[in-house]
Parts: sequence; structure tokens; C-alpha cells
Amino acid sequence: MNILIATTSFPDSRNNDFGGKFVLNEAMAYALNAASVRVVTPHQPGALKKERLHEHLQVLRFRYFLPTRLQRLKIPNKPMYGQRSPLSLFQIPLLLAVFALQLLRHGPWADVIHCQWTLTALLALPCKWLFRKKVVLTARGSDIRLLPGIVNRFIHARVDAVIDCYGDQKWTTEYKRNFPANHIKLPLIVDRTVTASDRMPPDMSEALKAGDDVFNIIYLGRFDQVKLDDGLPILTLIEAARILDRDHDNFHIFFIGDGDAHIKAAMTDRVKQYRLDHCITFLGAKKNVNSYLQFCDLGVGGISFNAVSQEFSGLKKAQLLFLGGYNQETPWKDKINTLFVEPENIPGLAEAITYAMADKVRLKEIGNRAYQLVERYVNDLNKGGAVYLQAFFDVLTEGRK
Repeated sequence: MNILIATTSFPDSRNNDFGGKFVLNEAMAYALNAASVRVVTPHQPGALKKERLHEHLQVLRFRYFLPTRLQRLKIPNKPMYGQRSPLSLFQIPLLLAVFALQLLRHGPWADVIHCQWTLTALLALPCKWLFRKKVVLTARGSDIRLLPGIVNRFIHARVDAVIDCYGDQKWTTEYKRNFPANHIKLPLIVDRTVTASDRMPPDMSEALKAGDDVFNIIYLGRFDQVKLDDGLPILTLIEAARILDRDHDNFHIFFIGDGDAHIKAAMTDRVKQYRLDHCITFLGAKKNVNSYLQFCDLGVGGISFNAVSQEFSGLKKAQLLFLGGYNQETPWKDKINTLFVEPENIPGLAEAITYAMADKVRLKEIGNRAYQLVERYVNDLNKGGAVYLQAFFDVLTEGRK
């Protein structure tokens, strides 16, 4: 089976950009199950235009503006919707036009075009109409928020299938009701590979210097304004560390990720201002995050069943989730399979971390229950790839009946 993946975000190891890692998981899962996979995605400065990640997996990054160094829509570790400069706004129609042409170029090769985010599905519809190709969509959330509802309903009604891979949540029920389509329920695909052995990565162990009794907290994810607005503990985690540092000397917070320059500057400024360098370390973006997560005691940065939440739960790590939005309308339960904290409640955040530090056995039980919960909705690369390919085969054969 030939699968063409259309995506606006895909990891680029040359730039230490691992945004869209969940798309890489799916692409690799198809390749491991002997499908031929091409990924079409916008180029960014410093990236390879063509890259082969597996015998059956090729990444094609197209340029949409010349000279390449002036491309402004696709920037390492920054979401495209966050670009607001005049040059980036000017480049939007150029990117859309070139993206559509790239899909028309590679569309005839594909059996299935798997579109990540609704915008790419809109650009792929000409392939469906001209070449009779099957178009499958996975909406990711930001597209539902950013595009007008009438546009998203138009897209959902015209693709051949829409993947529902987010488990039993209130928002997924609302999503399917608001955007009628041929929804097919599939698991999330998670990379469970740990590239390191039982040895802690050198940059992590060097930051500790205090022995094996340190309680390690890891924030994983991009630093952007949308997450701050949603109430994720990013800056507030540093504020909570200030409280914890008064009474504890056996904890360390690691930030894994990258993002907006002004947010990173605010984070580093606060660490210096509060003199927390001894207990907070910025590790940057990492390709092999599992090698770090296996040594954490408590995770931060997940939302509901998103990719970050999967990373922690897949390794049986307890995590903090903010109490709000859809988080409290899911099977997550405070002090059962997660620890809930109210957004912007810095003392409450410090108290939740103190609760976690007080009993590692109890915390491990919370992590085990988190694993049991998420395991109902996820598959690893090999099994997940086989399940998706069967679903794609069903979509293909349904049209031939």
C-alpha cells in the first residue's frame, strides 16, 4: 500500500525540532508494516529537502519561498499559527498553493492520502476528485479552533474517513456531533522505544550531582502562548519551585522542549532572579525523550490524552494535569491515576508536588493506574501500524463494493 502523508508539522532532527512527533510515529508505524510512505511537508531553513528515515519512509520538504532563508511560516520549534510578521502573512497563499501542487504531483502515486490537520485535507481534495484517491483526515485540535466551523464541516463531509483516536472524552463526542463524517475509531500510536539503557543521559546526571535520592520532575512540551493561556504549568512551575526550595533540597525540575523566544527568556530570567539554577535545568528539545522520561518521578505538560500525556503514561509515570477544560471531563481522577492542580494556583501546585514527593510508592501506583487507563487507547508502532493499515484497506475496499 502506498500512503502519502500531508502534514504542516514533522520532526527535523537537524534543527532539533521534534514538533509533530506523533505524525512521525504514524509514518514509521506504516513503514514497519511494509507500506511505502511519503511525507509531504513544508521546508524550513536548515532542513534537508529529501530525507529517508526508513527503507519504506521518505520525507519530502518543499520550499515555498525564495531565498530559502527568508521562509517565515515554518520555523523550528514554533507552530505555524503563531507566525504574525508581515513577511510570514504574505507567504501564506504561496505555501498553500505550493502545498496543493505538491499533493497533485505525488497524489497519483498514493493509494491513501492521510492528512494531518483539516487544512491539508482541504488541499488534498483535488486529488480525490481528479485521481479518485482516498483522503483520510486526522484533526488535531488547533485546526478545529482556528478555521471557521463552516470550513471544517465542509472538509469533514467530503473526505473518505476521519480518524477518532482520542479515547472516551467529552470533547470527542462534541467534535463528532459538530463535524459529521465517516468517523473510524483507532488507537493512538505511541513510540515506546527507549534508546538509552539503564544509564541516565549525561546532561541530566550532570545537572543533579546530588545522588540517587533526588525527586526528578520533567516538563515536556513546547513553550508557547496557547499553552500559557490554557493554564499549563510553565512559568508557574518555576514559581512553585521557589516555594519548594524553602523546605526541600532533594528535587530537580527539568524542562525538555523549545518554543517562543520571549517565553524562554521569561523562564530563564525567573530562574536567575530566584536563584534556582541548582534545582532547575533547561535541556532543550530532545529526540530520545523516553531516555529521559524513564528517570523522572513526576511528569508535567500533558493535556488529557495528548502526545505528552501518552509519553508519561506509557512509561508508567505519574503526571500533573491542570484542573480545567476537558481534563476534568475525562477518566483522569485526582490522586487515583493523576494529580490535578488548578491553573495559576502556585501554592496548590507546590502542594501537589509535595504530595507526590512524600510517598514514591503511592506515586508509582498512580503511574501504574495511568498506564492501565491510557493502554486502552494506544498501540505501539508495530501493532498500531497494522491496525491503521487494515482500516485504510477497509476504506479502499468500501469504495469498490
